[in-house]
Amino acid sequence: MSKELNLVTIGTLGRAHGIHGEINTRLTIDLPSILEYTESQKLFLFIEIDALPVPFLLETWRTKGEDVYLLKFEGIDSKEEAELYTNAPLLIESKFLNEETEFSATHFVGFTLLDQEERKIGTIVEVDDSTLNTLFVVLRENTEEVWIPIADELVQYIDIEQQVISLQIPEGLLD
Repeated sequence: MSKELNLVTIGTLGRAHGIHGEINTRLTIDLPSILEYTESQKLFLFIEIDALPVPFLLETWRTKGEDVYLLKFEGIDSKEEAELYTNAPLLIESKFLNEETEFSATHFVGFTLLDQEERKIGTIVEVDDSTLNTLFVVLRENTEEVWIPIADELVQYIDIEQQVISLQIPEGLLD
């Protein structure tokens, strides 16, 4: 019997790093928080190949920057093998994501944004972090773009599986 997996995209694989199969990976989650949650079990991540998710056992990992990791998967042992997966989406089973998981703001690009009364504001199309206040750039149904500040205290809830985020939007911001 086949069990359907609920997978969530958590990043994109980059170029090979070195000659032993490590891959530069930009993630939209904090990997250590996931690994703490799964420390007693092996962690399989999925690489999208020809539009199909293929599981790979995460063998080792290390940080390379704020949101960049060097990942090594079992069975990918050379630079040439690693390069086959450049720009491939990386996914994880949603069961590994919980309230403790830390996401970067870019993780929410593509999510539907709702206001505090569950009204659809639009789709998050970009994150602007060029100023001190990080903003969601939201495309409304009338093709107008609005910029909404991101702050933890404004978040009502996040539904990762349904790709919905609900924010307490300050009065007058959408006028």
